[in-house]
Amino acid sequence: MAKALKVLCVGSSQMHHRLLLALLPEDRYTLLVVSNYWDLCSFSVNETEAISVAVLEHTESKGDLRRSAEYVRRRWPDARIILLGHRGDLLEDQLYDERVTPGIHPPELLSVIEHLLKRRRDSNKMARRAARVSERAYP
Repeated sequence: MAKALKVLCVGSSQMHHRLLLALLPEDRYTLLVVSNYWDLCSFSVNETEAISVAVLEHTESKGDLRRSAEYVRRRWPDARIILLGHRGDLLEDQLYDERVTPGIHPPELLSVIEHLLKRRRDSNKMARRAARVSERAYP
């Protein structure tokens, strides 16, 4: 059986409970929840068990939201970041991979998560293929 992927939620709204209900039956995800940037910094996850997706809620200040995104990018560079908020201009585009509105239904959010993970796998395959071609061209 495949190891469960870790989804990290940063924020304090009821969205976590709806997401939890939508994700747990799948047995493919482990949901981790922290309420803000400061909790995120003190959060301990085994380094070998990287975060796959981080959902950042716009319940934090703009500065804390930015710091949360930068922290996730630095600590788990392969993680995909979903910004849950109305205004996409809160963060620069390179700090998140997808933006969704707070009213999104959990099954739709799950679809977004799965799409981002598939896109990550596809880009990793392409990078490995390019590396193999490069190795053959320059022995």
